[in-house]
Amino acid sequence: MKKMISLLLVLLLALGCAAGCGDDEKENEDKDAKALTIADVNQTMSKLSEGMAFEMSFSVNIKPSFEEGTVTKEEFEAVLGSFMEAKLDGSYELSLLMKGESDMEGRTMEIFLKNEPFTDMIQKDEKMYVNVKTLFELIVKIAGAAMGEESSIYADMLKWPYENEYIEASQFTEQLGGLSGAILPDMGAILPGLDGGISGDAGASMDLAELEALGASILEALPMEETEAFLNKIASAMSDANAFTAESEKIELRLDHSNVAAVVTNLCGVLRTDLADYMETLASSLKDVESLPEEAKQLFSQFDKAAFQEELDAALEEEALKEAAAELEQALENAHFYFTVEATDTSCAFSADIQIPVTESGASELPITQAGFAYEFRFEEKTIGEIQAPDAVLTEEELQSFLELFFGEDVSGIAAA
Repeated sequence: MKKMISLLLVLLLALGCAAGCGDDEKENEDKDAKALTIADVNQTMSKLSEGMAFEMSFSVNIKPSFEEGTVTKEEFEAVLGSFMEAKLDGSYELSLLMKGESDMEGRTMEIFLKNEPFTDMIQKDEKMYVNVKTLFELIVKIAGAAMGEESSIYADMLKWPYENEYIEASQFTEQLGGLSGAILPDMGAILPGLDGGISGDAGASMDLAELEALGASILEALPMEETEAFLNKIASAMSDANAFTAESEKIELRLDHSNVAAVVTNLCGVLRTDLADYMETLASSLKDVESLPEEAKQLFSQFDKAAFQEELDAALEEEALKEAAAELEQALENAHFYFTVEATDTSCAFSADIQIPVTESGASELPITQAGFAYEFRFEEKTIGEIQAPDAVLTEEELQSFLELFFGEDVSGIAAA
């Protein structure tokens, strides 16, 4: 049962990659007459790629307890206060803002850390340029704040020493590549699977193009009427728990202390009564899809509805679920997960707000009682002028000197070796 449900989630992911790729007559219908769908969002984002302005913000929020014998509030603010903002509730927020313009030919982007310029980037003719001067100056400012009065001793040493400001990314990575194995760790050994593929249990991997092809094959074979009916029941269960709304220009998911017990109860009710029937129809429709992995084909071919339902009933036993829902409700007393998608013909927005309590496990120099993460992405249609590559790009000599600031070695010599 676990394998079948996991497979269902993977199929929905693949389906999401293909959604909106084909020509659909429904695209011409009045959008006000139906709820927003992911296909609508994909259609708008595809249109925006021709020219748009964008703004993306991220924030991380933590609430230290500053217990006796741990890091003090003064020590914390001396090191991190330069780029974290103190809030009235005793928490601290790290914020990152990225904004710019983009079209099919290039992209410009400015990045701010706590409203301070962090860097800016320009993409033109398949080349990416990064402003390392502003990055250097912000690091110096943060270090100076941590050093206090001693920073004045090093003021002249910590000025930007070059005439130019930008690094061309391919030139930078080429120089940096020579350090692989000499200074830099082998990231492939540390994090296997960094080849860009999506790996499965059997070690097979699938790149984005293959995933999209798989999604298209599934979409063609999918029992659409039954799938829509099942997903509508899921949406209704979430809606009845005040956790999900879908309007003509907005989809919203809200999960917190007030509705988590109802969400668990309602969703498990739908799974208990409808999932086995849907999985039987799905298995019959997809077992012969050529592009599916062999293990998936085998699972679909051998699907036993009665055995699946028996396992499902045991896993979703009503009294045990009530107890689990009550425990989850208590655990989420100070936590929430909010996610929103908005789209019109000329704009899209995505936002999330996640807040979780932190339970201490073992000694810590900085005990945290609350942690949160939020982001907001906004994209709006815009005709932009021609993007120009910057003139002030670091020369070979300046780039080598810049790398030596961090590695303290003759970079060219290491690369040659």
